[in-house]
Amino acid sequence: MELKELLDILNKHRLFLLLTAIVCAVVALVGSLQIPPVQSAQITLYVKRTAQPASEEFYNYDGYYAQQAAERYADTVVGLLQSRSLLKDSLLDLGLPTDQKFLRSVGKKINVRKTAPQLVKVEVHKRWKGGVSWIPKDLANVLSSRVVEKVDKLNTRGGDDGLSVDVLSQDLLVEVRNPNIVLNTMVAALFGFLVAFFVVTFRRYLEN
Repeated sequence: MELKELLDILNKHRLFLLLTAIVCAVVALVGSLQIPPVQSAQITLYVKRTAQPASEEFYNYDGYYAQQAAERYADTVVGLLQSRSLLKDSLLDLGLPTDQKFLRSVGKKINVRKTAPQLVKVEVHKRWKGGVSWIPKDLANVLSSRVVEKVDKLNTRGGDDGLSVDVLSQDLLVEVRNPNIVLNTMVAALFGFLVAFFVVTFRRYLEN
C-alpha cells in the first residue's frame, strides 16, 4: 500500500479515527481517576560490629575484621527481614491478621535489599483499596524495631554481642504515587487511533 492510499484512508475515515481515539482517551482518563494511589514507606538500617579498644601494647586488626563481619552479617539481617516469622510477629504487634493468605499478600508488598555493604533498605508499599486496612509506615517501623530486637536477642545468647543493627534515621521516607493520568490518556488515545487505522486499512485491503 502506497503513501497516497494511506493518506486517502486518513482523510476518508478521519472522523471515525478521531472518535475512536477520543473514546479510548476518555476511558483511560476515567479508569486512571478510579485507580487508588500507592503509598510507600522506606527505612534504612545500619549493621555494625563494635571493635575492641585499641591497645598500646600490641597492634590488632579488629577494626578491619569488625567491618568485614558487619558486611557479612548484613545478609543475615536481610534474611531475617524476609522471614515469615518476623513478619507474623510484626503483624501481631499491629493487631492485623496472621493467616497464610494475608502473610503472603503483605509479604509481596515488602522489598528488602542491601544498598551498601552495611546498609539494608526496607520498603513497604500498598495501594489504597478495600480490605484489611494497614499503613505502610507503621509496618516499616515495626519491622525495623523487631529486627533490631531479634539481632540483640540472638547475639546475647551465645552469638557475637558486638554485632548490632541501628535505624539510620527515625524519619521514614514516605511517598504517595498517583497514576500518571496524562500519560495513560495519551497512550490510550494513540492505541485507539492505531487500532482504528488498522481496521479501516484491513477493510480497504479486503475490498481491493
